[in-house]
Amino acid sequence: MATLLLGAAAAYVLLDYTDYFDDSAEQNTGRQNTAAALLPSATPVPPASSHEAGVPGYTTVYTDLELTSPDRDHEFDLKDGKVTQDASAWYLARQAGAFYIQEDGDAYVPPAGPLTLIDCLKGIETQPTSALPFTTLRADRSFCVRASGGQDVAVVRTLATATTDGPVRVSITYYRRSA
Repeated sequence: MATLLLGAAAAYVLLDYTDYFDDSAEQNTGRQNTAAALLPSATPVPPASSHEAGVPGYTTVYTDLELTSPDRDHEFDLKDGKVTQDASAWYLARQAGAFYIQEDGDAYVPPAGPLTLIDCLKGIETQPTSALPFTTLRADRSFCVRASGGQDVAVVRTLATATTDGPVRVSITYYRRSA
């Protein structure tokens, strides 16, 4: 009889123990699902960008890189994505209230709105310019620059310009010609 009672007690404890873990697993799963909803997914989502390459033969090197040139002695090195006082192979510099590019480079300033790579390529072919005054390129205005040799392209969005020799801040997306 004692064995039977001991067996029944063991079965009761075992069943109760199993139910405990089943309930605990459900609660943990619920906690995990709640936690998973609050945490970022394991697969990172690329940041949304106002610039998409979508043009065969071009690769995006960097996107929406914000740089600040403190004065006219500093230029934007478009290829390396930095501000420098050293001579760059492909640059965007400034002087006398305007941006300027290297002599054999091209630029395009659209009438208004956002600027895509394809718009830039078409604009440089049909309406190239070398005049890039701050009065035209006020904050949140885009333009693009093509490197000498017609290979690489940078879409530049002005974030803040100075009227004199103060800081100038831009956002740059750089496309490398891969074909």
